[in-house]
Amino acid sequence: MKIYYRLLGARIGRDVLIDEHMRLYECDLLTLKDGCRLDTHTLRGFCVERDGYFRLAPITIGTEAVINTFTNISPGANIADGAVYGPHASSYESPSENSYAAYNATLIPYPSIPLRIFVAWPIILIVISLSCKCILYYSIHSLISLPRYSVDFHDLHNVESLATV
Repeated sequence: MKIYYRLLGARIGRDVLIDEHMRLYECDLLTLKDGCRLDTHTLRGFCVERDGYFRLAPITIGTEAVINTFTNISPGANIADGAVYGPHASSYESPSENSYAAYNATLIPYPSIPLRIFVAWPIILIVISLSCKCILYYSIHSLISLPRYSVDFHDLHNVESLATV
């Protein structure tokens, strides 16, 4: 994705981590310096201000800055080097404490394949099977009780009229 964003005009430094759900728009207005971390959100250099005015301005994210989930960075913002913005913050506010960097998903290592196969997937399968317990119970119960309510169609030819039925 970084190559794609670079082809669209974004200036992305080395060791920049961008979450896979992050979307960058107006890429020619974005500068992401070395080592910054961007979590799930949309980053764009365009917005509509009060009274319907359009604003189109460059955004610069500083070296090793951390932008967490759903943080609003307004056009024209210049995020300082090493600044941390917590979840649901805004670039109009002052930066959050450095401890908020722990909430950034790009800093959490992805589990190894053996851990996913032997731990995560069995837990996921158990949760799915337990959540389907009610559906399976009522499906099997209805199949078992179905013969009790069956109608013998061979006796219908003896019925004289529909009113007797």
